Amino acid sequence: MNLDTKIIVIGTSHPLQCGNEECSNEQVQEFTQWLEQICKKREIKCIVEEMSAEGLKNSGVENTIAYTLSKNLNLKHHYTDLSSEHVADLCIFIDDFMLREPTNEKKTSKRELLHQHLLNPIRERFWLANILNLNVWPILFICGSDHVNNMVELINLLEYGPVESLLKY
Repeated sequence: MNLDTKIIVIGTSHPLQCGNEECSNEQVQEFTQWLEQICKKREIKCIVEEMSAEGLKNSGVENTIAYTLSKNLNLKHHYTDLSSEHVADLCIFIDDFMLREPTNEKKTSKRELLHQHLLNPIRERFWLANILNLNVWPILFICGSDHVNNMVELINLLEYGPVESLLKY
């Protein structure tokens, strides 16, 4: 890892991020130790996560593994994601858009396309704007693994690197 890295993007599954019942105690412990090693080795000052109050509730947890770790290591921590209300304010009604399709297969395909090309780019820019607003470096950003490449590309495009990415499932 480059010691000048400002942002480390970690992609994972949301069940592991939350440490919910889908994960074993061993998986949670291993993920916690891995994050702790990164935070200590890289002298991370802040952890930001793709997560919201809705996401925590949907995952059946009060906080994520990284939230608890940040408190134990005395690091700043922030959740960032668009709420359902934010998405509605943007007039992005994916369920309405996809229901216009004639078959369930086309509806599922349309939902995936709308998320990938309409909603996710907005969310990713929102996350990065929140990270930049914090202005705390180096920072660890945890998101779903599907977003890692887009986030790295966006960070590099805006010249806020160097950036590194890691995946952990």
